[in-house]
Amino acid sequence: MSRVGKYPVEVPAGVQVAIANGMVSAKGRLGELKLPLTDHVEAKIEADGKVSDTPRGNQPQARMMWGTTRALIASMVKGVSTGF
Repeated sequence: MSRVGKYPVEVPAGVQVAIANGMVSAKGRLGELKLPLTDHVEAKIEADGKVSDTPRGNQPQARMMWGTTRALIASMVKGVSTGF
């Protein structure tokens, strides 16, 4: 089980996250970033404004991409809000 993938990504004020057509996009004061989702992972925006992802199935590839996708989304949100 992914330890990283279990935790939703907090979206700070001033950042807009959208999920459409297999793409996650984050827009903030420093720009806009997009991430294409793999077929192994499903992402959604929760009611409290957090972004979470879940694996589709129990295959090893889906479990690996679960944590990787969560980390990439968190990096996108940080990149458009505060930068690196």
